[in-house]
This record gives sequence, structure tokens and C-alpha cells, in this order.
Amino acid sequence: MRTQLRERQEYAQADLGKWQFYTGFALGVRKNGRSGCPRPATDHVLHTAKGCKKNGDNIMKRIILASTLSISASAAVAGNLDEPVVEPVPTPPAPVVTAAPDTEWTGFYGGLQYGQGEADLSLGGASASEDFDAFGVHGGYNHDFGRYVLGGELMYNDISGDNGGDGDLTSLRARAGMDLGRFMPYVTAGVSHLSLASGGADISENGFTYGVGAEYLVSERFSVGLEYTKSDFSDAGGVAGADLDTDKVQLRASYRF
Repeated sequence: MRTQLRERQEYAQADLGKWQFYTGFALGVRKNGRSGCPRPATDHVLHTAKGCKKNGDNIMKRIILASTLSISASAAVAGNLDEPVVEPVPTPPAPVVTAAPDTEWTGFYGGLQYGQGEADLSLGGASASEDFDAFGVHGGYNHDFGRYVLGGELMYNDISGDNGGDGDLTSLRARAGMDLGRFMPYVTAGVSHLSLASGGADISENGFTYGVGAEYLVSERFSVGLEYTKSDFSDAGGVAGADLDTDKVQLRASYRF
């Protein structure tokens, strides 16, 4: 007598992407204690491995099916997981650089100057020279065009020679400078007038003057400077071929209105 009992149990549950499968089966066993494929009671009935193979194939199919379902469920759960949100790192604001205020040279100005110079008189192959002090006042106007500064100036100097000669030197000049902030180098050129009394002779001549200089703004209203100028007078004293040249260097202080 042969009894066969086959029980199959399948359990599946999903918890955060995991499936657990439990598959149980029980095969009937004979009273002789041997397990496996059911065996017929009579020995003349052939018992082949066909029945065992059929049972084994069914078990293998269920194991493969359970594994496939587990992998699919894990992939589905993993696809639903939210990616972590990365908070952006705040960037500190760039430091604010305050631009330096532009320097403005436009306006009227006036001031004082003092310096020393030398006068040279030449006629033919003969020459004479004399040193002098020069002190005076000046006034003018500048217009700042941004990079360049243009203006005009009137200057008066009282000159005193070392040999007793005294006179007046007046000039009217144009100035062209470069705005370098508080510093302004410039060139100047114009006309000059010389009135000189020396050795009983009076000289009154008009000539050409030119030079270079530089000014520095100590404050918004006050500037200091240094200037070199040269003046040329031809036919001095009405004498043909008599040339009188003056060179002078002066310190300047100006107040801007």
C-alpha cells in the first residue's frame, strides 16, 4: 500500500525592499523509513527516476520563481527611495571696495612763489651774468578734462640782483598738465615782460618764456609745487645782437577757490 502526501506552502512578504519566501513541502514516506519518490507496493511495477525527476523539477522551478520575484521587488523598492537632498553651501558676499573719490583740479587759484635765478647777457663774444632772487604772486584758472588739465596763469616776480640790479618780471602763460590724482605734472609757455634797472641803464623788454613744473594737492583747497622757467629776450636795451636770458627755479604755494 502506498500513500503519498504532498504539501506545498509558499509565503511572501515585503518589508523595505525585502521579500521572504518560505517554501515547504513534504513527501510521503514509506513505513520502511525510506523517503523520496513514492514507491509502488509490488516489486514488478517499474519504479523509474521519472517520478523523482518530475518532483525535483517542480521544486527547482518554484525556487527560481521565488528568487526572480525577490530581485524584482528589491529593485522596485530601491527605485522608490528618495535621493538625499544636498543643501547648497552659502557663499559669503564679496567685499565691497569703495573707490577713491576723483580729484578735481577745475577752478580758480592764487598764491605765492619764491626762488632764485640767473640772468645772462651776451653780445658778440662777450657775456656777463648775475644771480638774483625772485619773489612774487600768481593767479590763474584750471579746467580738468578728466585725464588732462588745461589752464592759464598770470605771474609777477620782484627780482633783486646780487650786484644791485632790481626789476620786475611779469609773465602770462598757458599750462597743460596731466591729472594723476593729487599729483599734476605740467608744461607751460607764454610771453614775459622784463623791466630792469642796472648800472644806470633801464631795460624794458618783451620775450618768450617756457618751462615745466608739478603741483601736489595737500588738501582739497591747498597745493604746493615746484617750477622751472626760462625767458629769452632778444636785442636787449635796443642793442642789436644783445641777448638776455633768465633762468629761475621757484617753490609755489597755492590756494584754490
